[in-house]
Amino acid sequence: MSLVDTLTGFMRRAWWRAALVFAPLAIAFAFFGGHATPPPTALTSGALPMELVGTRAGAITVLRAFEQQHATPAAAASIYWDFGFIASYVALLVLALRVFARPGEPDLIDRSAFKSAWLAGLADCLENAGMLAMLSASAQQPPEWLGPAAFVATAASLIKWVLVTFAAGHALWLAWRTLRPG
Repeated sequence: MSLVDTLTGFMRRAWWRAALVFAPLAIAFAFFGGHATPPPTALTSGALPMELVGTRAGAITVLRAFEQQHATPAAAASIYWDFGFIASYVALLVLALRVFARPGEPDLIDRSAFKSAWLAGLADCLENAGMLAMLSASAQQPPEWLGPAAFVATAASLIKWVLVTFAAGHALWLAWRTLRPG
């Protein structure tokens, strides 16, 4: 029996034991999430979040707004903190899916949700890389690669939200099914 199987069996015996294991991850989630939250104007051009600009023109608009607000360093710092947040939410989702999984062989939905949690983290990292690439560009002389960087950030963001919604929704369903009274 592996350590993961032993830990999973231990946590299934009582919901409060699962809470003891989830608590450190929840604290990391809150810590990194709080630091990854940018100042109100740091990741928007006033109307559109940076991860959703999608085009070279949209990226230029955001970069100009950042330069006017002197918000580029705050936006970059927020994105760097987001990497810690990504690690904590992926770990939290993976652990929740593992702890509350059905006994025996996981079915297709369980395996898909588990993979979706990991892929959501990867997509989020690609999104951050695209946004950091955009922030490294100058709005006065934007490079040709700015459009593809904006597209990658937008596509990765949309994919991330689909995957994380599926994984989190399935984890919540499994937790409800496992912990419900009666």
